[in-house]
Amino acid sequence: MSPEDRAEYERDMAEYQRDIAERARDMAEYGRDRDEHRREIDQLRREMQHLREEMRGEVMREMHVEIGTLEVSKEERDLLKNKGVTAIDNALVLGDLSCFPNPSSGFFRLHSTVPERGDLMVDAHDASGERVYHETISGFKGRYERTLDFSDKSNGTYFLVITQGDKAQLRKLMKQ
Repeated sequence: MSPEDRAEYERDMAEYQRDIAERARDMAEYGRDRDEHRREIDQLRREMQHLREEMRGEVMREMHVEIGTLEVSKEERDLLKNKGVTAIDNALVLGDLSCFPNPSSGFFRLHSTVPERGDLMVDAHDASGERVYHETISGFKGRYERTLDFSDKSNGTYFLVITQGDKAQLRKLMKQ
């Protein structure tokens, strides 16, 4: 090997050794970083587990639900009659009529079964007896389901009147 080739070979070897040393430092640093990241992740896992345990202890909700209907007083019935609401003295038999939630923030879900075919009228009146909702379904028989949206109405008492022929079902709704 010529002296020039030998010098070039030694320069290449020295550069190769520097590269190996640099890679060894990088690998050592990577190992430290990796170990540090693992420690940080383990610490975060412990903190998250601690928070979960705390939340399980604090997140406890108690809810009281009373299912029933709000009674319509004689005065309220008379008010509706004076506003032209008819047939509320003759009970319309509807299967499983439910209006929920009641009281509500504005959305009332109505469910009922209408056993006989006929024109069905669904009206809602405010506390002064003024009609605020009206729906008529001709020749209806079967399952009736609707969501009444009173979200744009003021809070207070409303009366739901479901009429078929000369009979009606009356319910009181409360918007809070």
